[in-house]
Amino acid sequence: PKIKPIKIPFYDWVAKSAPNSNSLRGLELLFCYVYHMKGTPPMAKKIMAYCLQRHAETADQRLQFILDGIRRISYDPVVLNQDGWTTKKSESAQGALGGAFLIGRRIIWQRYEALVIAFVRDEEFGCLWKAVWVEDLDTFDLEADELKDAMKKWDNKQAKLKRNQGSRSSGSSGSTRTFNKLFSV
Repeated sequence: PKIKPIKIPFYDWVAKSAPNSNSLRGLELLFCYVYHMKGTPPMAKKIMAYCLQRHAETADQRLQFILDGIRRISYDPVVLNQDGWTTKKSESAQGALGGAFLIGRRIIWQRYEALVIAFVRDEEFGCLWKAVWVEDLDTFDLEADELKDAMKKWDNKQAKLKRNQGSRSSGSSGSTRTFNKLFSV
């Protein structure tokens, strides 16, 4: 039989094919699978369960609840700690790049401002840092080389601002101040 490949994200396909708010069965099954996987942090399970149990009027609203839950899981400090990440800044640098000492460090990644929020030493990848974009709270992981480049871009931006202003620049945008209040940075 001829099968057409689906060329859109899975959650979009499920949402488009859902006749009502209770028909996101594909996403519910995926959440159930992840929920029961060995090693899923307990707080992530609670967030997933809450997302699926919230009352939704439409399929789009249900999808938004699920996507908000996924985003929350990616930066929630309790989930990160339960998954082995360090979310507290260390008092001194560890290793060649600094380890958990870099938590709270501002960076530029893919042309946008971000903040390092967690650190983990991984057996397969070595040191990894989790960062979050200030504008939309989406998270991403960086390896040591990538983090060095991102810090260098931030430092270059700050140096350029200082040169252009002719005086010491705070380097904080309004969105950064809001972000700092949210995360107590």
